[in-house]
Amino acid sequence: MKKIYLLLGSLFFILIAAYWGLKVYNQQAAAAKTAAAEADVIYVTNEDTLTALSYSNGTDTLAFDFSDTTWTYHDDEALHINQTTLQSVAASFAQLTAVRELSEDVDALSDYGLGAPAYTLTITSSEGETTKIFIGDAFSNDTYYYGKTDASDTIYVLNASVVTNLVFDLNELVEIPSLPGLTTDNTLTLTRAVGSDTISLEPDTAASTESSTVEDQTESSTAEETTSPFEDAITAIASSMIYSTQTAEPTDDELETYGLTEDTRKTYTMTYIYDDKETTFVFYAGHTDEEDTTTYIQVKGNKSVYLVSVSMIEALDTAFNEAN
Repeated sequence: MKKIYLLLGSLFFILIAAYWGLKVYNQQAAAAKTAAAEADVIYVTNEDTLTALSYSNGTDTLAFDFSDTTWTYHDDEALHINQTTLQSVAASFAQLTAVRELSEDVDALSDYGLGAPAYTLTITSSEGETTKIFIGDAFSNDTYYYGKTDASDTIYVLNASVVTNLVFDLNELVEIPSLPGLTTDNTLTLTRAVGSDTISLEPDTAASTESSTVEDQTESSTAEETTSPFEDAITAIASSMIYSTQTAEPTDDELETYGLTEDTRKTYTMTYIYDDKETTFVFYAGHTDEEDTTTYIQVKGNKSVYLVSVSMIEALDTAFNEAN
């Protein structure tokens, strides 16, 4: 019996050793496979982070700077740039890879559209080194593009995503703000100011009543209590959202057209509790668009003009007018 126990014990340790040996082998095999795959990657650029990025299509040029974890628009730091979008664009060019490279029998740059590139990108690394990336002609049904950098004569074949990642409409790069999540429990006051006329709604704002006639044997009339203007205003805000950007950098003439000058706009102020702190959110509402489906608005501290549903503003104004 003792020999049997010794044999089983020995077998157990052999199995343990085999398990760990197989595990180490698999780890080494996976590492070798990863290293081989990495060796096959053709890097056009290979930077960990960027501090600046600009790109041009020969007509429009957009430039951005990165500092303290935030991307800003080079020409106007006051714009609220969508960080997720810029981080994605920057990452695609910080470590730009090629499908293949043309190293032999390379013709003149003009044969690849690189004599006068369709796109020029400039990136600056965290060490302050600047690299220019030139993108030329498309081929294979716009599936690929020819490209090169100013640091090498090598011509690369790039995936078409190198171009589709470029966003030239500044409106699409501006962050769309969110309306606050208001409830009857976290909201302190709601205020609307039109010129010198100001109306405030608070939790104790009286509920409105409506009379309904019930035709029964007594033909009596009863009053049914409905929601208060305060509750109606919160519902209007909580059920709405800011749809899109109308103009990232509005001119004075555009603000006048949108009804967002100081003497024409309505000012809505919301005071509420967020993270146990009293917080204020202010936005301005102007005219409706030509189709009367959306209203132009601005958020305090944000120069861009956005669009919200006209029904939200109408519901808000109904609530404030009922309380007036």
